[in-house]
Amino acid sequence: MAASAIAAVVSGCAAGETALYARIDADGTVRADARSAEVTVLGGDEREARFYRVVPRGELVWPIELWLEPRDEDVSRELRVSVRAWSGQSATGEVVSSRFFRAEYEPGVVGLVEVALDARCAAVTCNEARDETCYQGECLSGDLGTAEQRWSP
Repeated sequence: MAASAIAAVVSGCAAGETALYARIDADGTVRADARSAEVTVLGGDEREARFYRVVPRGELVWPIELWLEPRDEDVSRELRVSVRAWSGQSATGEVVSSRFFRAEYEPGVVGLVEVALDARCAAVTCNEARDETCYQGECLSGDLGTAEQRWSP
């Protein structure tokens, strides 16, 4: 299975091997219905924009992969990642599914974060400002933590 690699190097320099590798997948219904995907990465206490990309249908391949490095070697910054699959081109139409997660860097570690977009979240709107994400059709407190798995190429 080919992967849609989005090189989201959200900094100028990485602190050694400190990074997060995020893999966003989707169930069969979302894969079939999505015509584009929208990825937003915010970071730091002020939730500063770090990365934004719309992946059009011609480039949309699951899983979507993100490589994230700390900005200015500050490994204490929290990341907030929002992913939406859309029924139309260029992030238009109906939301097919969405997912929000938070993560933190672990100094000296390349962590792996895996999440999935679920068709049961198509009609569910969660409050990301309150750290809510849709999981199996319900709004729950957003994912947070250091990656439990380690990534290796």
